[in-house]
Amino acid sequence: MQIKYLTQKAFIINDGNERSFTTGGIVSETGTILIGGCDDRLTPETICALGLPPVTAVFCCDYRRSNAAGILNFEAAAKYIGENCVDLLARPELWWAAPENRWHLYNVRSDGDILPDGAANVNKISAGEKITLGGVEITALPTPGDTDYSISYTVGDGGVKIVFCGGLLYKGGKIPYLYRLTQNIPGQGHFDYHGYLRGIPVWKNSLDIISDADLAVPYLGGVIDNLKADIGAFKKNIDEYFGYYADISSLNYFFEGLCESPGFTRGEEKDFPPYIKNIGDQCNVIRSESGRAIAVDCGGEGAVNTLLAMIGRGEIEGVDALYITHYHDDHVDGCEYFRARFDCPIYADKIQADILQNPICYRLPCISPVSADVSPLEDGHVWHWQEFELASFAFPGQSLYHGGLMVKSDGGGTVFFAGDSFTPTGIDDYCAYNRNLMAPGEGYFKCVDILKKHMPDYIINQHVARAFAFSAEQLDYIERNLKDRLRVLAKLSVWSDINYALDEHFVMAYPYEQPHAEGEGAGVKIMISGYSDKVKCDIVPPKHRRGKNIYGIRVYIGDMYIGQKSCFIVN
Repeated sequence: MQIKYLTQKAFIINDGNERSFTTGGIVSETGTILIGGCDDRLTPETICALGLPPVTAVFCCDYRRSNAAGILNFEAAAKYIGENCVDLLARPELWWAAPENRWHLYNVRSDGDILPDGAANVNKISAGEKITLGGVEITALPTPGDTDYSISYTVGDGGVKIVFCGGLLYKGGKIPYLYRLTQNIPGQGHFDYHGYLRGIPVWKNSLDIISDADLAVPYLGGVIDNLKADIGAFKKNIDEYFGYYADISSLNYFFEGLCESPGFTRGEEKDFPPYIKNIGDQCNVIRSESGRAIAVDCGGEGAVNTLLAMIGRGEIEGVDALYITHYHDDHVDGCEYFRARFDCPIYADKIQADILQNPICYRLPCISPVSADVSPLEDGHVWHWQEFELASFAFPGQSLYHGGLMVKSDGGGTVFFAGDSFTPTGIDDYCAYNRNLMAPGEGYFKCVDILKKHMPDYIINQHVARAFAFSAEQLDYIERNLKDRLRVLAKLSVWSDINYALDEHFVMAYPYEQPHAEGEGAGVKIMISGYSDKVKCDIVPPKHRRGKNIYGIRVYIGDMYIGQKSCFIVN
């Protein structure tokens, strides 16, 4: 670790690469004060070796493990954090124990980046409050962004005003993690699930609050010495990116006002063909002339009961299969109930077979504890059933773990069950935490390629009352939009692999949760998306053993250390 002084008393500590994780601070009359990020590799011994007096206080910008894990190494020091986050720092075990933070995740903002153990000597600090320690005055500024209650801190030394701004900005007008621009908009979605990029106004306001500083010290990206210019570049590029996002968003269908004048023309809406019936709980039924049926998705017991009632009334003779488009709870919660009442296979594309069978191994939005015993199908698998030809596809739109089912009927057109990936106004990428990857041949690029190849007469989203269709021109428009986003993302993203800015799970452990066993943590695989040859990970065990043991990983990308994140749980 190396120390660099910005003024006579203010400094930064990192591993010699200023883009790498950085801890800021200032030397006071009574000891060292760490401010902003607190590198988990720092210890009292390291501080001493750097020629600094003992740490007496740590000011945290937010509760995130990825930039505050080091506070656990300084037990005696006073810790300061925004008043709304005290428990997340002092008693994180309460967060880990709450079922709503494990299953049916629609409030994804905290994204599991929580300390494994509680810190001692935690004190609350209010926005605007000034605290003087050892002759150093520190001012807390309300700068929500990276979290809803993030705080930046300003100090002055020798006429230089320095702001320690956490994850608010990266040198050059970039930010590491664009998915953290998610925010809940009251009346505009289910918690913050529908809130990707909706935090832009708040984020920009927070940048304005810190804009008069001479130097800004984020926990990643290097000291910012041209703050106003970098803020201006970020605002320009993020507004352009939002314009592309809003233009083809499905939120224009579900909620009005996201895009005031979209350039994208809505797909043509039409009634379902006569052999398709929606029966509720996100379940559609394909009915054969013979009376046999296939169900698509099963979001609750109500769908199963309706199928049984249809059999009782003679509307169908029986159910031959269930096809699952994706793992979300409102599409799978009824699967165990279905399995107990129908002796038939449950199919899904193999891209999501494991998450359906073993949901405890993952932590993702809308995840259900229900295990669906599925028979996986290869991407593009074709089979014949009654008078229909069916084909299953890996269809990674709304989520990486997503399939699509195409149904061809002689004389009845082609139907494509797109799960939740499309609506008449465009694409459903409003929850970045679903893993919406962006690269040619991946994510929505792959989905658009499939639709362009087969040009279905009917596209069905189980949340949309009618079917719809896109013309070739409309699909070309969506594809151009996605390519334009890549151009803008290159200006905003820190990473050469764009997906690292969009995908919280670019480094993840499998399984995410496992029961206690001999050799705790044995068999856990660290899975890396993107340029895996440049990524190194070190597993960090918890310091204290209890019912839930939260392991972490230190993540290095090339010569850049980016912090420690929670990775897997052993019960």
